[in-house]
Parts: sequence; C-alpha cells; structure tokens
Amino acid sequence: MAVRNKQDAILCNSCGKWSHVKCLNMSRPIFFYYLNRPDVQWSCPFCALPPLTDSFFEDEDVDILIDQQVIAAPGEDNDPLHAVQAEENIQLESLRKHSSRELLVCHLNINSIQNKFEELADLIKPLNVHVMFISETKIDASYSNNRFTIPGFSVYRNDRKKGGGGVMAIVSTSLESKRASIKKNYKTLEPIAVEVKTKRGNVIMLGIYRPPKNLCGEYRINLENELSDICNWASLQSNSVIVAGDLNLDRLRSEKAEGKLLLDLEVEQGFQCLITKPTRIELRENKIIKSLIDVLLSNKPGLFKYAGNYYPSLSDHALIYGILKDRVNANKPKIVAFRSYRNFDSEEFKKQLEVVSGMSVRYLTTLMIR
Repeated sequence: MAVRNKQDAILCNSCGKWSHVKCLNMSRPIFFYYLNRPDVQWSCPFCALPPLTDSFFEDEDVDILIDQQVIAAPGEDNDPLHAVQAEENIQLESLRKHSSRELLVCHLNINSIQNKFEELADLIKPLNVHVMFISETKIDASYSNNRFTIPGFSVYRNDRKKGGGGVMAIVSTSLESKRASIKKNYKTLEPIAVEVKTKRGNVIMLGIYRPPKNLCGEYRINLENELSDICNWASLQSNSVIVAGDLNLDRLRSEKAEGKLLLDLEVEQGFQCLITKPTRIELRENKIIKSLIDVLLSNKPGLFKYAGNYYPSLSDHALIYGILKDRVNANKPKIVAFRSYRNFDSEEFKKQLEVVSGMSVRYLTTLMIR
C-alpha cells in the first residue's frame, strides 16, 4: 500500500521501501524513538528474515536459527531485538516521568561494580529509583563506602570475603527505611534485607544472589532449605515480602531441577514472579540461550502497578524492576524538642555555673572601673 503525505511511516534501510506504522503494529514510543534518531537504522520484517536455504529446513531447531539470525549482532542499531529492548527502555523512562513518586524497586547483576559505579549512579537518578539491589558486586572490605556514595542515598553491603559474588542495596533517603539484620549465615545464598515503611505498612525487601553451582545431592537440599528459611524469616518480619535477585535458577525451564525448585518455592511461600521475559541472552556454541534467572517475587503482587525488564548495557543481564502502587511516604526531618538528662552530672553543672558567674562578675567590675 502506498504511503501518503502526513501518514506515519518508516523507511527500511535494507530495501529502501516505506512501511505504514499502523500496518507494522509498531507502538508510538518505538516509532518516535526512530523518528528522533535518524542515524539509527531500521529493517522491515521481510529484510530481517534469515536467508532460506536447504540447510535451514533440514535443521531440527528452526527457532534457534531464526533467533541466531535476528540477534546475531546484539546491540547494533538495526538489530530487531535491540529495537524491542529500546522500546521497553522508553516505556519505563516514560513511566518515571509521569509517576516518579511511586516506589521503584530494581535489581541488576552488574558483574563487578568498581568500574561501573558512575554509570550506575547516572541510571539511578533519572529513573528516580528508590531501592536498587546489586548482585555480583565483586568487592570486599578494602573498598570503602565512600567510593560508592550517591547524594540522597544510603548504601548497605554484604561482601564476599574472597573475590566474586557480593550484594549491595542502595536506598533513597526519601524513604523511611532501615537495614534489617539477618543473623543467620547462609552457605548457598548471599542475602541483604531492607525494611521499608509505606502507607500500607512495612515491607521487607530481600536482595539475594546465588552463585552458580550444579543442583545435586546435599547442595540441592541445603539450597531448598536455606531459600525456605530466609523467606520464612522475612515473612515473620512483615506480612509483605519482596524478593529481588539473581538466583541462577532458570524459571523458563520448569521441567528441569532448577526451574522446579524455583516454582516449588513460589508455591510454598505464596509468591508470584512478576518478571516473565528472559533476563539473560547469551551465545553458546552458536546457539542463542535465553534464561530467566533474575526474579522479582512477592507474596503481595497486588501491591505492584508495573513490572518488567530494562536494558542499561551495564552487564549481560537485564535490570528488572517493579513499581508499587503506593507513593513514597517521604522521610521527613525530625525536630528534637526535649533534652535528655540521662548523662546529666549535677555537680559538674554547678561548677560550670560558678565559673560562668565568676567571669560575669569580673567583667562587670571591669566595666564599672572604666
């Protein structure tokens, strides 16, 4: 169909043909994304298809071949997957422009924070993130908190003693919040907990990282027990629990041990996973592997207004997020209107009065002589 003047359309950089935005079923945000970026190339659905050869039809896994062709060079401007991710980014950014006061909880496996902290800070501010959990920080006690300071935010850490791993919570001081003390040491998990006060009540937010390890024998039993234990602990602290983290358990593989373990935990704890799309896409032996290992779980999914993936290009994991319906219950400054006499020493106070009185008498006498 011919494209007329004043009709929304987009030009394919491969075949040079115009396509109606309406015919493509392209959303307005993604259309304006390309409209405002003329240097970004776009390919129509026909040009994005893989070449049809005999070997194409002989392969047993056609879907994987299509995926390879579609995302053979992730991150390129003409990559359809990149375009989808860009649309999801635009959606979150648009949401935050119009509802920035609603509580935003995020998690990102950053795979070493030392050289990415400035980019992370630049991400947190415009999105107005209230609680950011970071996993695989890969820092230890030799890194001071001063290196990870963002004005208006508190930083809580649970470092691994020897390389790798580590979790961090970056929490806005606009929240009424505090770090919740997890007194038990876990062998299979690296957790951190924050208690946040909202208008509906207190919420326990858990950030968890599980280092990858085969699920077999005693380790699997320990993992199941520790996941149950920490979730039970959180439930005892508050009726509302949110778990955000990288558990290295692929929720998309429900037939495998890893997927079954996670789904069993959800049923046991009454959790619902708010993330439904893959959070990691990687190339293994010329095959595209998609997994959902970064999860956002809650026993009160009704508290959330939106949830999804965001792609800040800081690691090979997507940032996952959830926006609660409640607006932030601002942490207002408190004025102390009383004086504590707990450490008051009456005798010392009298001595100080005598010294001050003596000084006043001498000062008055000097004035009279003058």
